[in-house]
Amino acid sequence: MDYMELAKEAFSIICTFIAAYVAYYYAIKQLHQKSVENIEYAKYQAVLQAHKSLYRLLRFTTNTENEDSILIWEKTKDGKQEATYYFRKENIRKFMKELSEEIYNEGCGIFMSKEVLSLISEYRNIVYGFMLSAQNNPQETIRITNRESVERMKKIHQNLSIEIRQAINLKKRDLRF
Repeated sequence: MDYMELAKEAFSIICTFIAAYVAYYYAIKQLHQKSVENIEYAKYQAVLQAHKSLYRLLRFTTNTENEDSILIWEKTKDGKQEATYYFRKENIRKFMKELSEEIYNEGCGIFMSKEVLSLISEYRNIVYGFMLSAQNNPQETIRITNRESVERMKKIHQNLSIEIRQAINLKKRDLRF
C-alpha cells in the first residue's frame, strides 16, 4: 500500500473529526446561549407579571377617588381649610385580601423588586394601623386624624408607580424600554 494514499486517508479522517468537533462545539455553544436567553426571557416575564399584578392594586392606594380607593376626602366649601380625610374599612379589607393573594398565594412576591415590596408593605402597615384603631367603631367610613399618614400614603402611591416602571425597565409611559 502506498504511504501517500494512507497519509491522505488519515488526513481526510482527521479533518472530518476536527470539522465534526468544531461543529459540535459551536452547536453546543449556541444551544447554551439560546437556553440562557430563554431563561432571561422567562425571568423577565415573571417580573413583569408580578409587577402587573401589583399595579392593579394601585386602584386602592390612589388619592383619586374611585369605588376602590381607601382614601376619600371632603373639602371645605370656602376652600380655606385643608381637606378632611377618611378611610374606608371595607376597601382596606379588600386591599389586604388581594395583596396577600398576589404576593403569597400567586407567588408574585418572589419576583417583585425590593423597593416595591418595601413601599407596599409600608402602605399595608399604615392602613392596617387604621383598621386596628377603628376596630371598635361600627362605621365603615372613618375620619383620619393623623395628617402625616395621609401625606405618606400619597407619597407611597406616587413612588410605587415610579418603582414599578423602573422594575420592569419601562422608562416612560410611552412604552419605551
